[in-house]
Amino acid sequence: MRPRLLISFVLTGSLFACAGRARLPEQSLKPWIVEAVATSSESRHYSGEFAFDGDRETRWSSQFADNQVLTARFGAMCGIRQIVIAWEAACASDYVVELSEDQKTWKQAASRTGWTGGTDTIVLAEPMRAGYMRLRCLKRTTAWGNSIFEIDLFGSPEAEPPGKSLLGFEAAPSPWDKRCREARDMLMKAAASDPKKSAGMSDDQFLELVSRRAFDYFWWEANPENGLVLDQAENFRSSESRKIASTAAVGFGLTAYAIGAERGWVTRNEAAERVRKTLSFYLHSAAHNHGFYYHFLDMFTGNPEEGTELSSIDSALFFCGVITVAREFSDDTDIVRLAGSILDRVDWKWMLNGHPHFPAHGADPSGKFLNARWGSTTEGMLCYILGIGAGNNPMPPESWRAFDRHTGTYGGHEFFVEYGAQSIFRFQYPCLWYDFRGRHDGIADYFQNGVEATLAMRQYCIDKAKDFPKSYGPDMWGLGASNGPGDKYLIYGFPPGEPEAPVDGTVVVYAIGGSTPFTPEYSIAAMRRIYDRHHESWGKHGFTDAVNPTLDFVTRRTVGLDQGTLLLAIENHRSGYVWKQFMSHPMIERATKRIGWKSSPPRDDP
Repeated sequence: MRPRLLISFVLTGSLFACAGRARLPEQSLKPWIVEAVATSSESRHYSGEFAFDGDRETRWSSQFADNQVLTARFGAMCGIRQIVIAWEAACASDYVVELSEDQKTWKQAASRTGWTGGTDTIVLAEPMRAGYMRLRCLKRTTAWGNSIFEIDLFGSPEAEPPGKSLLGFEAAPSPWDKRCREARDMLMKAAASDPKKSAGMSDDQFLELVSRRAFDYFWWEANPENGLVLDQAENFRSSESRKIASTAAVGFGLTAYAIGAERGWVTRNEAAERVRKTLSFYLHSAAHNHGFYYHFLDMFTGNPEEGTELSSIDSALFFCGVITVAREFSDDTDIVRLAGSILDRVDWKWMLNGHPHFPAHGADPSGKFLNARWGSTTEGMLCYILGIGAGNNPMPPESWRAFDRHTGTYGGHEFFVEYGAQSIFRFQYPCLWYDFRGRHDGIADYFQNGVEATLAMRQYCIDKAKDFPKSYGPDMWGLGASNGPGDKYLIYGFPPGEPEAPVDGTVVVYAIGGSTPFTPEYSIAAMRRIYDRHHESWGKHGFTDAVNPTLDFVTRRTVGLDQGTLLLAIENHRSGYVWKQFMSHPMIERATKRIGWKSSPPRDDP
């Protein structure tokens, strides 16, 4: 989203006179707007009413065409003094703003040519009397439609506000919308009843609360008919307008259902039913190539989103969930059969694309392999574990020793590093399922590698406290891929290597909680601090994605991968449950044997 600009436009010339009529003092005219009609909208979740609902997180978005019109009606005549239009990046380059008393004769209030986006503030030299406002979008700036977060009008109304306006507008609900709203109301009520401080809770009680709220993401932000889980969801409102699911989030979701059944958050039958529907969809209906799945899918149809890639790592995260539920529900013949069929058809030799050791990142929609491979110590280690352990078309065991393991050091902590930015999820993801504790392959202890990376990240935040004293310190740290200020999705890294996104005071919650098995005392203390001092970040799924105390910012969204990282890491710290289930699967037992681990004495958390 582009930065919003503030531009004033003073109109001179012919205006409707408001003199001589009884008027209320100048104020916001939002309570007087009772109707909005657009010639088109992208969907009913982006209808014209959302431009006047008083919520900057909703918007009107037209279809992808020029000459779109948005008209608003007032419940009483008003003297319009100022109009403020907050455009999204997809805006009109050429547009006209008009006012009318009777919707028959229109007078121009302002016009724009070559507009590039931001907030347009139109200030009238004298008030114009009107009962209607019309915005004619003549030409688009981008290929997308015209998109407006909010239109604010200010002036003097000639009567008291009507009983009902568009403030707080919600579209008439579909069955899915109704489910989302009911979940919002129930979960927000539950979150509001949670203690405002963590002082009265033991560490285990606190982690139970964080985990339980994170679990709700996968139970309520999933389509129960096919098991698809939203890639991102709203943490303080209904997620009804979101429709993009991710295969990786489904893998976290499957694991979450196993945890939920084990913890008693849902019944075992409820969890098993959700698992069966999910596995059945992926076996029989989801598009795949040689057993690998697409990154992003439509939440309802299951069709791959336009331009999305066939992803080896997203598929691997999904397979980890499949393996976990196959063990948790090993007494359910349908689940075991479905899971086995999904895993047996995966062709890891095909994903090598001719390379003796390194699997590709994936393929484009045409089937052409992407020009990138998993050749270093990253989250791609999961591809090696799954590929080496596969029953059909496995990767050669020699692949394990072939990938790059070069080290770097920061703050006295040495660990394997990527050639680009270090982001903590690269170290967390493999350890969410595979139990590396006490194992050494003759090269490294990969659990300890995660410990050292977490400590380096924490130290980097401590070192940055001099620049961001409100954000960072010994109990306030955490950098990772996240929604940051301006709701931009950024990858906050740490040295060695240049951070991909410059540090700006953002604290990423899953970067802390996802490292709980690595650094339990530091992670729990930091999560407690955020819970206590930034409780505004606590929503229907518990912690939101990130906070930035320096900029007084709290992201409004949660991410499936991030909530899953919190949930799985905390569960492993508390009980080792996910590790136990995953490591006991025959496929993983084969991988463990083929890699040839040696014992590695455990080290204390420094």
